[in-house]
Amino acid sequence: PISMHHFLQTRPEMLSKLFLSFSTLALVIYSYSTVANASEGNTRIGSWCSNTTGFQPQSSYKKDLRTLLNSLASKANESSNGGYYALNTTTVIGASRASESETIYGAFLCWADTCNACVSAAIRDLPPTDCLTDKTALIWYQKCMVLYSNVSFLGEVDKTAFVYSKDSVRASSLTMDVQGYFGTVADNLNELATELSSANNRGGWGAAKYFGTKNVTVSSYIKLYTMAQCMPDLAPSDCGICLTVVISQLPHYCQGSEGCWVLNPSCYARYQNYPFDYITPPSLLSPPLLPTGNRTRSKAHIVNIALGMLVLFFMLLLAILLYLQCIRKNKDPGSIVDIHQRPSYPSIFQAARADFMSIESLEYDLATLQNATDNFSAYNKLGEGGFGSVYKGVLPNGLEIAVKRLSKDSNQGADQLKNEVVFIARLQHRNLVQLLG
Repeated sequence: PISMHHFLQTRPEMLSKLFLSFSTLALVIYSYSTVANASEGNTRIGSWCSNTTGFQPQSSYKKDLRTLLNSLASKANESSNGGYYALNTTTVIGASRASESETIYGAFLCWADTCNACVSAAIRDLPPTDCLTDKTALIWYQKCMVLYSNVSFLGEVDKTAFVYSKDSVRASSLTMDVQGYFGTVADNLNELATELSSANNRGGWGAAKYFGTKNVTVSSYIKLYTMAQCMPDLAPSDCGICLTVVISQLPHYCQGSEGCWVLNPSCYARYQNYPFDYITPPSLLSPPLLPTGNRTRSKAHIVNIALGMLVLFFMLLLAILLYLQCIRKNKDPGSIVDIHQRPSYPSIFQAARADFMSIESLEYDLATLQNATDNFSAYNKLGEGGFGSVYKGVLPNGLEIAVKRLSKDSNQGADQLKNEVVFIARLQHRNLVQLLG
């Protein structure tokens, strides 16, 4: 086996490799966390603020807003929310308390399978950093939206606030009829707007909830996918009006991209030339798929903890190795060292072969060694190795020596002792204690 001292002496490049491995592991964990968040719809699309009215940082509005957002987060964790919920501070803090301050309205729209995780992530980002004191703001994530305002928005079509996200690839870079492609986009989204504006489509709180998708083949190798949805509090005709407004903004915001979203507080429209990553639409008001989502989040949480502990272990190991390396460099090369405590002679021999010379071993009788060490006095004891204790001594000629006294209780074998003596007797190095006998 390779000792720690041997590792530090002969494998300095392994420290670099270990650090590289740690960096790679950290990157993998970061990537895993990113993928896990994306799989739960926690990818932020954008935010919007009114930039018209604001509140003071220490005002009651800020406190009431946080209470409202916390209530929305709590409702997102309930199976009965059906992917949509709206409330105001009169309900949250009570009528008497609310009468003393400005009413705040809030709502969320979400996909049932990731509602809790997505809404919680969105609320953590509210208010948006670019408008911390605005009284009206919204934030869109891949699978949810959260909105608040000091003006009631329920049942109203917003025609001014837009958030968008577009693919980086322009449709003109594809080998296809670009005009035909965007003509198909417009046709499909307009058909969805017509369908969702139908009174029969809404069916009350138990049915389609203003959601629809379409896909159509554009060419032999390109397929178009479209999606649209309205807030459930809109009237059917208002849903159609909202989608018409959003669709009319596609050329302005998407600018020829092969895929794009345009969203506002009341509805959104989306198109792309690859399948949506959603397995089921958020259209039914049956209980959301929270148990599955919770299991997924719990599993991801456990894996993240395990990986974090592994990273901590590697960091601790790296710190220990660097600490031992510093100790080795700071040792005084002139101090008396118990040779048995230096288990890496082969590495020293290989690293500096020219610094060694052959010598002949001498012999000293027991009486000489007893006199030199004051009869192996405890005062002269330097330490203890595998074969026995080591004592400091002074020969009659004034030469300082280190004497190893073999212990009968030593668990080291006689052959191992002989091998060590023979090896050291053949060698002399400026950083090694010279074997005299």
